[in-house]
Order: sequence, then structure tokens, then C-alpha cells
Amino acid sequence: MSARICASFFIILTLAAPAYPVSGGQSVRQNAQETRFGTWVCDPGYHERSGDCLEVVIPENAYPTGRPYGSGWSCHRGYRSVDRTRCDPLVIPENAFLQSSGYGWQCERGYRRDADSCISIVMPDNAFLDDSRSGPGWTCLRGYVANGGECVEITVPEHGYLTNTSFGRIWECERGFVADGDICVAVPVPENGYLTNAGYGAAWACERGFVAVANRCDPINVPPNGYLTNVRYGAAWACERGFRRQDEQCVAIEVPDNAFLLATASGSGWRCRRGFEPMYDVCVLIVLPEHAHLDNTGNSWRCDEGFWMSQEGACDADF
Repeated sequence: MSARICASFFIILTLAAPAYPVSGGQSVRQNAQETRFGTWVCDPGYHERSGDCLEVVIPENAYPTGRPYGSGWSCHRGYRSVDRTRCDPLVIPENAFLQSSGYGWQCERGYRRDADSCISIVMPDNAFLDDSRSGPGWTCLRGYVANGGECVEITVPEHGYLTNTSFGRIWECERGFVADGDICVAVPVPENGYLTNAGYGAAWACERGFVAVANRCDPINVPPNGYLTNVRYGAAWACERGFRRQDEQCVAIEVPDNAFLLATASGSGWRCRRGFEPMYDVCVLIVLPEHAHLDNTGNSWRCDEGFWMSQEGACDADF
């Protein structure tokens, strides 16, 4: 089993290492070995320099990486590489600690970095330390706002409440009130109106059956054969099926014989049955000439394939 592991490690090392061709009578370099691909790689503990395999020189406070590329060594935790020749200890200032990576340092809580030192964070009253590396290093308590390095108490007007947002208005008015400068005033809801949850506009709407006119709610006049709709614009009413709007009234749609009402009252409001075609305000039976058939609408006809319509309205054969 150990032989297999060693062989696998050698293959991985060979594939990861920089490979150099063996050609033109050149021999494998000293401290190197030939691969099965006709190239050579340096032995572990050596790296290629100018075509030769030189021993990796590991400075003090460093350890070998075992990799055939790069310098072949890395500094111990708490040391940094200098000129890729030596490992110098990291200088950690007072009130700082070594980072988990081992390659840098950061200030302790309550201190912030200033060049190569850690200075104490001066925190005003009614504030607490935060973990942000930008800004002053502190945040005001709820109910206070930063102003000139201090935490000033937020003045919330009557019928107002804090919003907990870090931008925009830091307080809002309760439902039924709206901001007017630095105070909250009651929303004037007219008769037959009710409060909405909208944070813009009038903050009220009219009950069903009423429409907003200026600052009041007027009743909607629904004509006979009409009904209220739920739209908040326009007339707010529509005519029942079989009727159409004419001015402010609902008039009956006159459906001729051999026709039926449409789902909407647009246009004439009716359509001829299949086999009939509209002519003025009536539906006329379609008389099909020989070699003709009704089209997809059912209200017109066309000649069969191989025939064409003549000026006389007949279907003549193609020649």
C-alpha cells in the first residue's frame, strides 16, 4: 500500500512541476529525473534555476513547502518574507494581535489602525462599539443620531415613532397622521372615506359607491341597468350585459334576428350567427355559390381550392 501511495505522490509531483524537454543528445540534469513524457523535473528539495537543479536554501524561521515551483519555502506564522531571501518577525504594535492567517495583524476591539499603530476609539455617550473598519468605529444607541462626533437624542413628535433606518427620515408618523414639518398632524378623512396605508398622496380613499372630488367623497350616480365597478378612475360604473353606455345612461342593445350578444358592448355589441352576414342592422342569410364554403369567421365565404371568384360572384375553375 505504501508503494502505491509513493508512486501516486510522484505522479502528482511530476505533473505539477515545471517540465523541461530532453532532446538533441541532452542528458537529464543532476538532481533531476526523467519523466515518461520525455522531460525532466527537479528532485524534491531542488528547484530549476537557469537550466540546472539547485538545492532550495531555506532561511531561518521558514519551512519547506515541498513544491517544485516558487521559492520552495514559506515563512513561519508571525514572520514575513523580505526580498524572498529571509523571514523577519512581524512587528505587532501595542493593543493588536496576530491574525489567524499568521501574515498580518489587527487592532483589538476598542482600537483602530492608524499607520503602524493602534489608537483608542473615542466613543461619545449613548454610543456603542461596532465592527466596521470604516467610519468612527462606533454607532449611536437607538433613539440617538450622530452629529458632530456626538450622539444627540432624536426628538420624536407626538403621534410619531422611531424608524430604525440609517438614512432618510429617522421618525415617521403613526397611522392616521402625516408629517407636517417637525410635527404629526391628523389626516382629514372626509365623510364616506377611510384611511389607507399609503405613505403618499391624500392617505385616504372613498368607500365603495363614492368618488373623490376635491377633499370630499361624492356618491356615484349609477343609472338604471348599470352597476358599480371597483375601479378608482373614470365613471366607476358600467352597463349590464345587453346594454351600452350612451352619455350618462345605459340603453338597450338591439339585436337583430339570427344574431347574438357579444361579451363586450364595443362596436355594435352583437354578431351574426354562422351562415349569416351583417348588412346594415340586420343579418342576411349567406347563399353559397357552387364550389364555395364558409370561411373561418362563419360570416363570409370563399371559393374552394382550384377555384377563383369571378366578377359575377361565382366560383370558376382555374385553367
